[in-house]
Amino acid sequence: CCKIYKGQRVVKKLSDRETAQFIRTTAVPPATRKKQICNIHRTNDFTQDPMLKNLQFSIAERPLHMEGRILPAPELLMDAPVQPREGVWDARRRLFYRGADINTWVVMNYNPRFVDQRSTETFITKLLHMADEKGMKFSEPVAAFGVRTPCPEQDFTRLKQEYSNLQLVLVILGRGGDLYARIKRTGDTEVGILSQCVQA
Repeated sequence: CCKIYKGQRVVKKLSDRETAQFIRTTAVPPATRKKQICNIHRTNDFTQDPMLKNLQFSIAERPLHMEGRILPAPELLMDAPVQPREGVWDARRRLFYRGADINTWVVMNYNPRFVDQRSTETFITKLLHMADEKGMKFSEPVAAFGVRTPCPEQDFTRLKQEYSNLQLVLVILGRGGDLYARIKRTGDTEVGILSQCVQA
């Protein structure tokens, strides 16, 4: 039997649950974090630490204090400049400065068990409407189909051969798995087709 020693580095992407737990654990307000650091400093009494003395290190009693300033926020250039309010740009009723033209694109549904063709078509209709509201020229997709056994490496290569001027592949994903990374690697890097993933 083989056991992996705890505390080892993990190089794969964390699951949604693991990411949420990680953020909950590490997201601490600055004032709370400062208080924790000051408590650690006080309880450990670093001034008497023999190792630090041997290395000729010393730790100040108080945190470093620096003067700072808040930089003015940049404006967002849409059909008219958008100024941030309370750190947020509200561009909901604005058009893109220069909307893209998407003439040849495909929708691949990698989750057909849970997202049927009718739901896919409804989503496409809403997407086209939103693109129009933002000043983009989005044609109807040249194809929209479900894929029961997804293989981005083969699927993107086949699409590249079938549609020579393909601009975008929109992929509907389920939860979990490594498909997102494979889609991005294959589409954007290896085959050279822009991809956009949406989660069902």
